[in-house]
Amino acid sequence: MKSYTINTDYGEIYIEEKGEGVPLLAIHGVLSSGRSFEPLLDNPPQNSRVITVDLPGHGRSVPSKDFIPNWNSYADIIEVIIDKMELSQINIIGHSMGGGIAAFTGSKLKNRVQKLILLDSLTGYFAPPLKGKLPQIPILGYLIFKFFYNEKLFFSYFKNDVFYDSDKINTQRVKSFYEDFNKHRQLTLLAIRNTAKQTEIVNSLSSITADTLIIWGANDRLIPKNVAYETKKLIRTSTIKMIEKCGHSPLEEQTTKTLNALNEFLLTP
Repeated sequence: MKSYTINTDYGEIYIEEKGEGVPLLAIHGVLSSGRSFEPLLDNPPQNSRVITVDLPGHGRSVPSKDFIPNWNSYADIIEVIIDKMELSQINIIGHSMGGGIAAFTGSKLKNRVQKLILLDSLTGYFAPPLKGKLPQIPILGYLIFKFFYNEKLFFSYFKNDVFYDSDKINTQRVKSFYEDFNKHRQLTLLAIRNTAKQTEIVNSLSSITADTLIIWGANDRLIPKNVAYETKKLIRTSTIKMIEKCGHSPLEEQTTKTLNALNEFLLTP
């Protein structure tokens, strides 16, 4: 496995990659990092070069001082990475917020994105749970993130909201997510607030032409599965794989089933 950084106007972006073949760029969600794709790096799909990205304010990337997270800046970062790595043809996989970024990128780079995989993606409208609404409250959200969101609450979120079966949680991975979050609390809050409205993403879906696989945990408590079906209606070239007994992170919770679905999709002409 190789690791390196790419310098951009948005900061120094940390990259890991493994495997050979068509590039498969992986984009993580909020409160996580490229480490959420470790099961994919450990088992690269056949004929795929897996490339994971830590977005600025996440993982091991270093954001620029003036970086403001939003849909456009994230999509710009992905496009800059693709250009700097000189990737003429590419597949993209995105999870949660990263799924929204992946879809947005797919709509903009139609001639370069061959296949698109959306994992429980932020690509539709839904009523967030109470925990999802709290960060949006101007003063209260700031205070919660700055002073009260400790490691215990962070782990509780993954146990009670992200995973269907908490026994499947990789404790060390979640601990690394918390350590990264603890360094960039306010950027994380901004990311949550600035991607809370999905209008730009939803409006872009109908223009996606890449073959698209929508993978969803049937028991997702964060983004309900009706978003998967609404996304499919808008992306005409898409199919859905619903994974039972699975929460918001199929690759981490139902690794084998998710990897099998990925392999089948990526190897289909």
